[in-house]
Amino acid sequence: MEQGDALVKQGKLAEAITAYDRTVELAMQTFGTNSKFTAAMLYKLGSAYESAGRYVEAETTFRKSLAIYEAIPMPEAVAEALNNLANVCEKLEKFDESIALYRRALAMFEARFGKDSTQVATALNNLAIIHVHRVQYDEAESLLRRSLAIKEQKLGPEHIDVATTLNTLADLKLHRGEYPDALALQLRSVSIIEKRYGPDHVEVARSLNNLGAIYDTMGQNDQ
Repeated sequence: MEQGDALVKQGKLAEAITAYDRTVELAMQTFGTNSKFTAAMLYKLGSAYESAGRYVEAETTFRKSLAIYEAIPMPEAVAEALNNLANVCEKLEKFDESIALYRRALAMFEARFGKDSTQVATALNNLAIIHVHRVQYDEAESLLRRSLAIKEQKLGPEHIDVATTLNTLADLKLHRGEYPDALALQLRSVSIIEKRYGPDHVEVARSLNNLGAIYDTMGQNDQ
């Protein structure tokens, strides 16, 4: 396990996958196919596949991990596994399944941590992104507004996680043609990110790039 973790940190994903695959085999031999340790190793293997862009293999591996966690059962681990599987399904453009998985995860996070928890806020944000892909803008905006309200209350209005949701909401407003709203939201996101990381950080660059796209769409070429 430690070898795989070290290889991931070094960006050696192919080697990490080999190491995790071997660890899964050892876990099955030592603890059994349905142990929580085996599930945890499958989870790490699935994450490595996902990082390597091998989404089909990631999906298969995450499903195996999820099945074990559900059988034990371990509700908190199930919710996290559902969330990761939903993310991979989104990348595979299996949007209906992704929405269903995110909704299951959201319900579990609400039951475990409360409806106004940061875990719920993150799940709401993830679910909203799928609705944006499906051009279901009303549903997406409702979810994002709820996520933003929770994050502002729990983390404060200048927290970096608030900037993430502001960025997503700005993108939604851009898709809806509501350009002044998109601009205001993105400007606020940029301000938070600059305060957090400084003006020359790569995250600032990404946020500025999004801001530039809004100005471009609005025909404000000088900006």
